[in-house]
Amino acid sequence: MGKEEEIECSEKPDEKLVCMAYRVKQKHLSAATTSTNTGKVVVCVPDRVKEELFWVYVQIQMSKVVALYDSASQRNLISQQLVKQLNLKSTPRLEPYPLGWLKKDVELQVTEQCTFKFAINEKFKDEVTCDVVPLDICQVGFGSPYLWDRDAIFYRRENVWKIVKDGVGYRICPAKDARKLSLVSASK
Repeated sequence: MGKEEEIECSEKPDEKLVCMAYRVKQKHLSAATTSTNTGKVVVCVPDRVKEELFWVYVQIQMSKVVALYDSASQRNLISQQLVKQLNLKSTPRLEPYPLGWLKKDVELQVTEQCTFKFAINEKFKDEVTCDVVPLDICQVGFGSPYLWDRDAIFYRRENVWKIVKDGVGYRICPAKDARKLSLVSASK
């Protein structure tokens, strides 16, 4: 990679900047091709690959659970149903807060949290505290707080998360049989 430049965002619009967005429809190839301009190998991928969510399976107690890594989520979340099903202990949140986007036209008051241990495999075992909420997209959502604590970096083209725990770096790959589900289709 070349030189990096730090960019600050302005709160006010700049009249000199005009942004026009359009989508170019093109036929995507799944194979690598060579660019005639640069001579470099270019891999073209279908849009669906670029839009996929990052699913993993984690084990909580003796149950395989569907989890989502979501850096856009401000909270770590666990499904109320899963907490009940696995008989996990939940505790009151010291500072309850309203959450309005999980279910349409319903503003929920988040009042409980749950701390639990999980494993992705024999080498990677961890513990996380999640807010207990009704979820239908997944059973556990690892949001910004967890990803921050683990100094996580997402490598989009490789489709892996690099996570650091106890000074050791781990590459987390998505589940091979990842759910073919998106946030757009989750409620269908």
